[in-house]
Amino acid sequence: MKVSIIIPCLNEEHYVAKLLCDLERQTHNDFEVILMDADSIDKTLKVVKPFRQSLPLTIIEHAPKGVANARNIGADHAVSDWLLFMDADVTVTPNFLTTFLEAARKHEVDAASSKFTADSHKKLDHFGAWLHFRYMKLFERTSYPLAPGGCILIRRDIHHKVSGFDPRVMSEDFDYITRCAAAGASFKFITDTSFKVSVRRYEKDGRIRLFLKLMVYEAHRLIYGK
Repeated sequence: MKVSIIIPCLNEEHYVAKLLCDLERQTHNDFEVILMDADSIDKTLKVVKPFRQSLPLTIIEHAPKGVANARNIGADHAVSDWLLFMDADVTVTPNFLTTFLEAARKHEVDAASSKFTADSHKKLDHFGAWLHFRYMKLFERTSYPLAPGGCILIRRDIHHKVSGFDPRVMSEDFDYITRCAAAGASFKFITDTSFKVSVRRYEKDGRIRLFLKLMVYEAHRLIYGK
């Protein structure tokens, strides 16, 4: 299965190289990487450009700001029938793509995400990531599935059928996968492998404050919609 990996970037000099290094080491190598840089003012471009020597990497500079816009433009440049949206601050093991894609093909799904853990030494962060994943897993078999923007696999025709991510809404990743399901896409969480997510938002916003904010967002989404 060939896949186009789309990575939005804005001032990611301290994170994106780790992901690109992980992609260099993948046992599955039938992929392209499209990195969307939204006018980073740090050393992001200096960090990522050398990876063009070791990865099938396309760098699109001056991409529109906002992850929804960046993902959509990246998808427009993709050559594969499958798209994999990843955040710049996630990390994966060398067999991640092999396991993830084989499981998605085995289950014959149109869209998938993966189990995730916190890239942290703190038990509270691991509990928060576990709780977040378990909550989303509850909706897996419903008409309103949820998926984290850090890892969403989707057929390209489904992506275009729903006109991509909606930049006007909060929780654009949840909204996106729900609309994909409404358009007929089957969805599944792959639990045979996992990726790690950065806890920088926890550290920046405060763990309790961020948790409460996400609860308010989700309550609004469940009661009122977008």
